[in-house]
Amino acid sequence: MEAVVQVAHAIPGRVRFHIPQMKRNPAVGEHVTDILMSRKGVKYVRTSADCASVVVGYDTSIIKTFVPEKYLKGLDLSQVPEGVAISRKNGNGNGNGNGNGRDHPQSWFKQTFAKYGSLIVTSTALAVSAAFGGAGGLGVSALVAVAAAPVFLRTGRTIVTQKRLGVDFLDALSISIMGLQGNLITSAFMAWLISIGEHIRHETARRSQMAIADLLAFNTEVAWVLKGNRRVKVPVNSLTPGDQVIVSAGRIIPVDGRVISGWSAVDQKSLTGESGLVEKNVGEEVFAGSLSVDGELIIDTTAAGGYTRAGRIVEMLKNAPVNDTRIEDHAAHFADRLVIPTLLGAGTVYALTRNIGRMLAMLIVDFGTGIRVAAPTTFLAYITHAAKNNIVIKSGRAFEKLASVDTVVFDKTGTLTVGQPSVKQIIPLAGGYTDRGIIRMAAAAESTVNHPVAAALTGKAREMGVAIPRNVEFRLKVGLGVSARVTEKNVLVGSKRLMADEGVHISDVREMIKKSVNGDQSPLYVAVDGALVGVVTYADSLRPESADVILALRSLGVKKIIIATGDREEVAEATSKALNVHTFVSEVFPEDKYKIIDDLQRQGRTVAVVGDGINDSLALAHADVAIALSDATDAAKEAADVLLMKNDLNLLVDGMQMARGAVKLVRQSYGIVAVPNALAMGLAASGLLGPGGATLVNNGSTVAAGLNSLRPLMRTSSGEQSTVA
Repeated sequence: MEAVVQVAHAIPGRVRFHIPQMKRNPAVGEHVTDILMSRKGVKYVRTSADCASVVVGYDTSIIKTFVPEKYLKGLDLSQVPEGVAISRKNGNGNGNGNGNGRDHPQSWFKQTFAKYGSLIVTSTALAVSAAFGGAGGLGVSALVAVAAAPVFLRTGRTIVTQKRLGVDFLDALSISIMGLQGNLITSAFMAWLISIGEHIRHETARRSQMAIADLLAFNTEVAWVLKGNRRVKVPVNSLTPGDQVIVSAGRIIPVDGRVISGWSAVDQKSLTGESGLVEKNVGEEVFAGSLSVDGELIIDTTAAGGYTRAGRIVEMLKNAPVNDTRIEDHAAHFADRLVIPTLLGAGTVYALTRNIGRMLAMLIVDFGTGIRVAAPTTFLAYITHAAKNNIVIKSGRAFEKLASVDTVVFDKTGTLTVGQPSVKQIIPLAGGYTDRGIIRMAAAAESTVNHPVAAALTGKAREMGVAIPRNVEFRLKVGLGVSARVTEKNVLVGSKRLMADEGVHISDVREMIKKSVNGDQSPLYVAVDGALVGVVTYADSLRPESADVILALRSLGVKKIIIATGDREEVAEATSKALNVHTFVSEVFPEDKYKIIDDLQRQGRTVAVVGDGINDSLALAHADVAIALSDATDAAKEAADVLLMKNDLNLLVDGMQMARGAVKLVRQSYGIVAVPNALAMGLAASGLLGPGGATLVNNGSTVAAGLNSLRPLMRTSSGEQSTVA
């Protein structure tokens, strides 16, 4: 079996890709590491079995472009034993353990049983009791008792720690009564249904910590530090304030600090969400996790490790309210409130009639059983239905909250926009150059540069049908642009600072350019043989569906829509105007986004956050509903309650409609449980319904509610929108 490789993200010097088989067999990661570390130019390899993720750092002077399939060619996963670690010394798959617990198949079994044990036991109990027709003697009774044990343990824990009777008490009481009556099938069935609800509860707890290692991935790398006149390589985790760190082109900045020498174009999109490169000169701040695209910086370290801005984000993510993300469905609250009234009603009937049959009948008719089952089953059905429609919703709570969202906070770059710059204008200025001539020279000069703006220029040239000259005799990176010799001409493409450094005068056209260039656009000046010939502007483009999605959200009753971005104010304002969104916040860092969410929640709003980057993960972790797109970072995906598995914001609208359908169906199922059980309770109190009839009504309504809850799975077309009659 050959490895399936899926590239998730790539920048010069670093690529992250997924190998799905790693989740099933962690030893694959060890084997992949051995193979890749033997390749010339590979500096480090980090793997995560939980995320099926492999991160590779490589030397761009040796490997121009890292293609995982090429460097893993011939990898045969059938040679990697399940649960057996591969020795990194010889990579021969001889099963030598590394002390991490992966060298024993029992470790996999323990993890699986810890996750699915309750479902396995209750399913077995139900199957065995059904096979013996509810009989089977002591053995079957013991098995059903083991299956129901978690219910009794939760009942005891609630009584001891919270000094109250919760819904588990009625569940335990009902299971006990049915068991004493010899109705083992019903007891096992009830325990099985309850275990499904509990499994959903636990599996929907937030797991954003799985991606934290990737957020601070640079902590396992090395850095270059200036010691006197020498450059010394040291581990990043040994850096302290005051160290002078050298960061070359294509390297991740490992510390927070100030530039004391050099300059560079820095991509800090992963931290701030800015769509373009940012100039960093002497005296300016830089942040850990940013990428130096061009040039070289010497940074005076002010914070390292967990004290950096990125490190503080990690700590805040660790402290995100995990418990608050579990299902807090209507069922638990409603059923809890019915415990005491049910007990009092049964006790009163017994006191008045001295008829134990009437009392048992009333205890069996406990509303809570059917209600407790209806909500998780509905949400599970809708989770499946949504998944068929490319929407992954991780919990029933997410459905509840998504149905009541009244405020949506959007990230801009990569969420409302496509996340890649494109050429917007070509402005000829002098020298007889037309649009085609300007783009021809600019694209040729940038043709071998590996960054998004260069891709935008070459893409525009292809779109216009302009042939890009290949005889570029000389090209020099200068940090904020390029200098090249194209068809015997000296061409400069870059910022106004580049023009000033190279003696090209632009003062005469500054005002004209200022009037011509929109606020969301960034200019690239193009000079040929020392004379300015034109300006090319570029900007990130809106997703084609963004405007329609904003309108659809308003039609669904969303009262407030906000754009929160780390980008410049001019860019944010232009985006908000284009989408008719009246509220925007610009130049914000991740912790600022979190404060925005917190303020909105304090106002009593139910807030959904839609984002795709590491910079959004903190806001996502604290939102009422966190929503991420398919190409989001691992940190954003793990923090999200809802994943849109196609790169299409229309799925957000579909998800909200499904959420409303789910909550409506839950309430309908409540009616299916409540009405017959209310009648049964009245009949039981009057002596017209005995324990057998009560059991039939109680479990019959539970089954009916369960079948009603499964209606989303019975759609003839997976694309049909779920509705409730």
